Amino acid sequence: FAQEPQVVMAVPGPATPLLDLGWPDFDDKDSLAAKACLPTVRVLKVEEMTCQKCVGRVEKLLMAVPGVTAARVDLESGTAEVEGEGDMDAMIASLTDGGYPARDFMESAPPAVRVLKVEGMTCKKCVGRVE
Repeated sequence: FAQEPQVVMAVPGPATPLLDLGWPDFDDKDSLAAKACLPTVRVLKVEEMTCQKCVGRVEKLLMAVPGVTAARVDLESGTAEVEGEGDMDAMIASLTDGGYPARDFMESAPPAVRVLKVEGMTCKKCVGRVE
């Protein structure tokens, strides 16, 4: 049986149109909020990183957490994308204990950003109605 399509939308603010991120195949592969919605991808906001050596340390700390299969750290945005089934609290504790305070990106997102999961949509006309 075919599964009904599901749509996730991020609403950046009232002056910006809705962004259809598509579920589960996101159209916007670079959207941190979109990646944070995937069950096996977690995004963390990481503080105190100042150089590429810090990036390597953060990746190493994350890879030491049981269940983490990959970690990509971006110094410029101060974020880490983590793949696998690692526990978020364990990742945050590992980074914080290592000198890099961290938090779940979704909890640190500005209040104007909302990610919604809309079920029961079966066609593009439904998308238009929701928007």
